[in-house]
Amino acid sequence: MSIAAYFCRFKIAFRQIRRCSMVFPVIMLAVIGCDGSNETATTATQAETGTSGGSVSFGTEDGILVIVPTDEQEAQTPAQIRGFSPTSGVPGDVIIIDGLFPEPERADYSVYFNGVEASVKNVAQRSIVVTVPEGASSGPVSVRNQISVFTTNNHFTLFKSAATPGFSWETRNSGIGTNPQSIVYDGSKYVIAGETLMTAQNLIDWRERETFFRANDMQWNGQLFVAATRFGGISVSENGYSWRDVYDSTEDLVTVAHSDTIWVVAGAEFITSEDGVVWVSRALPPTVQSIADVTWTGTDFIAVGAGGAILTSVDGKDWMQHPSGTCSDFLSVASAPNLAITSADGDCSSSAATHYSSNKTDWMLGTQFDSGTNPVDNLIVKDGLWAGSVGSSIARSTDGVNWDRTRVARTRINALYYDGTQYLAIDQYGDLYNSIDATTWNVQATEVSWQALAHNPGSNRSVIISDGRNATSLDNGASWSFKTGVNHTFSDVTWSAGLNAFVAIQFRGSDSGIYTSTDGLMWVNIGYANAGKRIAASESMLVNATYRHLNQSGIAASTDGINWTLVLNTDRDIQDLLWSGSQFIAVGHEGTVLISTNGTDWQDRSLPTGHGRFLKSGASSADKLVVIGAFGAVYTSNDNGQTWTSAESGTDQHLSAIAWTGSEFVAVGEDGVALYSADGNDWTVKPTQYNDVLFSADPYHFHTLLWTGSTLIGAGTRGLIATSPAYLESER
Repeated sequence: MSIAAYFCRFKIAFRQIRRCSMVFPVIMLAVIGCDGSNETATTATQAETGTSGGSVSFGTEDGILVIVPTDEQEAQTPAQIRGFSPTSGVPGDVIIIDGLFPEPERADYSVYFNGVEASVKNVAQRSIVVTVPEGASSGPVSVRNQISVFTTNNHFTLFKSAATPGFSWETRNSGIGTNPQSIVYDGSKYVIAGETLMTAQNLIDWRERETFFRANDMQWNGQLFVAATRFGGISVSENGYSWRDVYDSTEDLVTVAHSDTIWVVAGAEFITSEDGVVWVSRALPPTVQSIADVTWTGTDFIAVGAGGAILTSVDGKDWMQHPSGTCSDFLSVASAPNLAITSADGDCSSSAATHYSSNKTDWMLGTQFDSGTNPVDNLIVKDGLWAGSVGSSIARSTDGVNWDRTRVARTRINALYYDGTQYLAIDQYGDLYNSIDATTWNVQATEVSWQALAHNPGSNRSVIISDGRNATSLDNGASWSFKTGVNHTFSDVTWSAGLNAFVAIQFRGSDSGIYTSTDGLMWVNIGYANAGKRIAASESMLVNATYRHLNQSGIAASTDGINWTLVLNTDRDIQDLLWSGSQFIAVGHEGTVLISTNGTDWQDRSLPTGHGRFLKSGASSADKLVVIGAFGAVYTSNDNGQTWTSAESGTDQHLSAIAWTGSEFVAVGEDGVALYSADGNDWTVKPTQYNDVLFSADPYHFHTLLWTGSTLIGAGTRGLIATSPAYLESER
């Protein structure tokens, strides 16, 4: 192929990254191929094509100038890789390779991880889905077709099973992103679209995918995902991983529906497509302001919208408007045989209400809710059971007239979905709930930022807490049960053998207090005195750091968790407090290190002035005390803190938590950093799958770390809970 032909591989991209709340322009130069679609072509010219000859078309795609080769050229085009994600994992993980893969229906593609062939699950023009093969090793990824081999400059990092804790990590839970708008299931994986686009095969381990849109709604018809995006766009994907923009509108688009033969996207206009590639705009009737929801009944479409608008269409192209008897805005619509229901917000009437119809033409007022009640939104119906969201609750009805409501979420529910076996609800905070009957709901994933961990060695129960969420595990962090409807804002938790209970601190003004729990889910307040931010327990004593009472602050001690005595008056900012098995250790800013064998008598073992300004955590072995902090700071002491030595950690990332496993120290911190050391002096930094995130995506930061006696549990931002060692499925 000539140089001229290779130039068609380049795009100059002027994109707007819309993931952040503030839109900002980014200029990108991407080496990426054309897909031969000839979309929105504007002009054509002759170009040299080696021995074949032919033409190319100049047009725009995704807002990018593209040179599109003819079919004859495309047949000679080599495969090209733009990137892949995730960039690390273990054998069996699903990896999505983005780039240009011409003629996927005819070419014989194979993928290799550092020379070891992978199993190819799917090939599309812009993506290949593979699984990491057994026997693979860290190194480049190669894609081969009949005429070329393309090898990445970036390397894939393989995590194998290892007996060494801290060497490799396995994700046990991660969040779905904030403000999700829609969830669908294609038979093998779940896809959530909203501010971000996330995918998962098990509702638990969610991976963010690269997109340049924010979705209002998304549907899957068995062959294609279609998303209606903010700022009036339509994006499509064959696999839910790799997306392309196919339509750009000046009007806002909010809802997607489909029959067996046509797609309908609506908002301030109707847009239809028979193949998901060519889209046609169709204006709303003059009396209709906007459409909020569209559904396919099996025989026709029903659309509802602002000002009491109700429309029907057999083909999705020609619409007939029907009187609804209200001027309130309709929000949602669903249909079952012989009954269709839509809900209005009550803006121009006394209360929110449902409206129903047996023929989709004549509509009557249904259930009227109490004044001020949120209307039913996200309506769905399955096997005669109607369900919808009402604020943070789920409403159910077996006849469409009588509704019961169950409080489910911490905040407003954005989407409700039935995947064939269970109901799924997602709220705007990024919590994902599931239910078999739409009545009893359980949290499956959460976007919260985890703050602290505790472990009861007797029952092998681990507890994790955050602001507004807590969970418990009985299998060393492999699986978790979440507590819903939590109002506590716990800042720390510990296990107290003396009280035979977990003890947590809530630090929030007049709500500050000490709470106990036997299962880590149900908590009882046992004291209302102003509490601190950190807590630790020996077998007989509880210690509360950064305790504040009247004008005094410092460290307090208690034998029952109810009556506290200030034992050290200090204004030092304590960041971590722990019981090592032989002594309490308090670590804080300005190099603060305090130790006590009984919790009442404390000795100052702080670092020399100018060292360890921002210490975050500490741990100790039988003969070594180690503290960590900002910018990868590590300090060790062989004489219980009387003298200190600075150690080279190998990272400049902020370290937030450290644990002693009985044979080594393991530390974790921001951007998913993890490192370990046998002696606290010589450290090895091991890459984790949390180090690299997509451009403009929020990073994963470890906040807390716990050793259960056999397993490390680490947790932090974006709902991340991970365990180490990470074992292969065959070894469990």
